Amino acid sequence: MSSVKIVVTFSVLGRPQPKQRPRLGIGGRVYTPAATKAYERNVALAYLVASNGFKRASYLGEIELYIRCDVRGVARSDLDNVVKCICDGLNGIAYADDAQVSRIVAERRQVSDKREEQALVEVTYP
Repeated sequence: MSSVKIVVTFSVLGRPQPKQRPRLGIGGRVYTPAATKAYERNVALAYLVASNGFKRASYLGEIELYIRCDVRGVARSDLDNVVKCICDGLNGIAYADDAQVSRIVAERRQVSDKREEQALVEVTYP
């Protein structure tokens, strides 16, 4: 008997954004920088468009991720921080918690000036 895998593939256009460290604000409050929040929101929206609005926030099984970051010029951000930002953006949308991710394949590619920067993401439900 063969099992059916569900794969949701989507692109987040623009330069892939690394997860920035939390900042200390006025009154000692800790906050997430705006660029990180915006990119995580874009990841969630791109997933929802690709899945026709279907959230899998209640899914509790394992997840596999493939992430390809296409960037122009010299990449100054750590690939693992970009992966973290994408995983956090999918929390509560593609899965209940990013602790469910059992496998990640990630790569960064240099693209020509004519190609759009993006993160290509595949979420696989084995």
